[in-house]
Amino acid sequence: MNGSIIIDGGSGRDPGLLEVARERILHPLHDDPEVRKSRKVLLITAAWQGEEFAEAHLKEVIYRMGVSPQVPGAAAENVQNLSVYFEFRRFAELEPETAALYHHKQQDVLRVMELYRRANRMGLQLLKQQLASVQEWYPEWSFAELLDRRRPDSSTQERMLRLGAEELRAELERIREEDEWVLRRLDRLDADFRERADLRNNDNWQRQRRLLARRIRSAATIVLYGGHLAVLLNRLHFYDLGPVLRQALGAGATVVARAAGAMVLGDRVVVYHDAYQDRHHTFEVLGRGLGLLPGMLLLPQHAERIRKGSADHLAFISRRFPLGTCIGLDEGALLTIEGGDTTHAISRGPLGSAIRFGVDGRERALEPGEVVPMAPAAGWGAAC
Repeated sequence: MNGSIIIDGGSGRDPGLLEVARERILHPLHDDPEVRKSRKVLLITAAWQGEEFAEAHLKEVIYRMGVSPQVPGAAAENVQNLSVYFEFRRFAELEPETAALYHHKQQDVLRVMELYRRANRMGLQLLKQQLASVQEWYPEWSFAELLDRRRPDSSTQERMLRLGAEELRAELERIREEDEWVLRRLDRLDADFRERADLRNNDNWQRQRRLLARRIRSAATIVLYGGHLAVLLNRLHFYDLGPVLRQALGAGATVVARAAGAMVLGDRVVVYHDAYQDRHHTFEVLGRGLGLLPGMLLLPQHAERIRKGSADHLAFISRRFPLGTCIGLDEGALLTIEGGDTTHAISRGPLGSAIRFGVDGRERALEPGEVVPMAPAAGWGAAC
């Protein structure tokens, strides 16, 4: 990766996301000299759904920065919308039978997610009950300490502590297995749909994907706004744009993202489910991400929720997901991944706007300028 990623902790459709990237927008570092010269900005607002093109206020800000409305020496738009939501709607009109197959696949996705959520909720409730029982006997032991306890038997208390730890590890592993199960099942549904729809031999799909890929590859800066997370993820995956975005990043493009736009950048997308009463134990896997930020779990607008959680809760989240770094972001938070270094992120926001937490259950506010390692986890229990 030769490009950079800028993660903004804000929300909404305001131009603040563009302002944090002003320097890179005006002075791009793309490998292609023509792209550098154009300073082209590509907006990805598919998460706004039917209001995808309600981005005139963003374009005006970019023009005022000094970016030309047209590509220098050409009539092409220089501040452009990827228009992937609109292209998908056009595809559904052109290919109603394939669109129907996709709709049926998405209905199956909803059914699979319902099964997974039920199993997830039951598993979390059981783990919480088991932990409460063990801590009633041994209140001085935290969840993290119990999970790491593997001493050989030497007394009745030691044996009971070891048995309790084994049970907690087994329950946590079952929850992790459910996470992996849902990812495999979603992969299978997608593979079955693509085989039945034969998208790779569909002229309309191929034409649209080439168009979208050209827009991405010709941009010096790519901006992903938040909104409806699942819609954004589904549209980008439908046209298999993850590899194209990774190629653009490798060519030196700057990717700027906030909220849902940031959440889709990782290897997997993790969300919380508001329908549950105990929201501190409702995190779940939504699907695979685009793979631009391997090893990092980003939770935009979640720092406040993380702070309200107990150390046991934070230890659970960080051990559940096999990633290298867990970071919760609030308004004002800013992370940068610079110039091809995918092993570290730098916190650029004020103290407390970004929170990191780990396997010991401790959370810590990131200092301005602090470098955060984000290498992928090395195995079970090594996450975050």
